[in-house]
Amino acid sequence: VAGFESSPDGSLTTLAGSPFATVTGSSPLEGIAGLAFTPDGTRAVAGYSSEGGVQGFSVSTAGALAPVGSPLVSDPGEGLAVTPDGRFVYLASFGGAGGIRGFAIAADGSLSSLGSGFGGDRFGDVAITPDGRHLFAGDSTTREIARFAIGADGSLALLGSVPVPVKEPRKLAVSPDGRFLFVAVTNESTESGVASYAIGSDGSLQEVGEPAL
Repeated sequence: VAGFESSPDGSLTTLAGSPFATVTGSSPLEGIAGLAFTPDGTRAVAGYSSEGGVQGFSVSTAGALAPVGSPLVSDPGEGLAVTPDGRFVYLASFGGAGGIRGFAIAADGSLSSLGSGFGGDRFGDVAITPDGRHLFAGDSTTREIARFAIGADGSLALLGSVPVPVKEPRKLAVSPDGRFLFVAVTNESTESGVASYAIGSDGSLQEVGEPAL
């Protein structure tokens, strides 16, 4: 992972020690494809798409990343989302059994599995509401957005799903105020665009207008 410091004028300076190693020793993980940070910036998690799994990191005040604990082998994936309290991270998996895999993030940045997670489909990306109550996942198999409630222990409960208006959901993002979910979509002719949904207090989704293609 390459790291940079941003100056007030927008210019970038390479951090000392960059690029930072994302595996340790004989780690079985290969092909880093996703990176997410805890809100306080002290920890990070990487997802791997070749030999699937996740690795936790500590982040120094100088911005340096250092692997912490052992990597956890899982199905390949790249979409990652950390809860607003920094306690949990979820990986959208598109290989093997597929599904959403959850992990607890310790104070030192090390990871532990929350269990089997929610499986059965190929997910490309995940997004979490700012209040930490709901998670959305783009399902490339059913071409839907799956909706989940996040429990106090990090467990996921499926609330249902809504279809995407084009073909396949690729990337997801929730607005900072938690009111809207934006979904990057493609169709069979590779035309791409963005669909938007209003987020209800119960995690429901209501499509807003036509996709911007």
